[in-house]
Amino acid sequence: GYTVYGPRLAGHGSDYRDMTHTGWRDWLLSAQDGVHLLQSQCERVFVCGLSMGGLLALALGATMPVAGLVVMAAPMRLNVSRAYLRLVRYLRPHFDTADRSDFPARLRAEQIMRGEPNLGRVRYDRWMTRSVLEIYALIDAVQAQLPAIRAPSLLIYSQADQTAPYASLRTLESGLVNAPVETVTLTRSGH
Repeated sequence: GYTVYGPRLAGHGSDYRDMTHTGWRDWLLSAQDGVHLLQSQCERVFVCGLSMGGLLALALGATMPVAGLVVMAAPMRLNVSRAYLRLVRYLRPHFDTADRSDFPARLRAEQIMRGEPNLGRVRYDRWMTRSVLEIYALIDAVQAQLPAIRAPSLLIYSQADQTAPYASLRTLESGLVNAPVETVTLTRSGH
């Protein structure tokens, strides 16, 4: 009974190198288009986002009238240094992010058992260095906009997440001073 829309963000969904030509403002415009589309068809719009999508959800909540936000594992800092990325972006334009855990194999086995297409995990195994710098710029923009968010916000973070540090939850709780906030803490879930 819900209308759901998952916008494809500019530069996403094909070849990882396509993100070289887009930045966080382009990604935000794609998400804003999605909200406008839903607002034209629905009485209330809730925005949900995982990781960078969670950052975009926060940016939308600061700039658009939405009924609520669900922010899952949005990193308010990253595990790689911004200074390092600026230094190496020309020498190392992309880096490996392949999932070397047993999760891809377990996912494929589950898909086969369910009779689903054996697609595995849909994600990039390489990231453009410039795109990670854009995520840093998005984090900075979101941090500055947190007091403007008034929509009820559900924040979901895992203590075991290696990508979005659990401390990001505390950063958001202290920054969302004008929004009702509810939190859910997971203990074993990864990113």
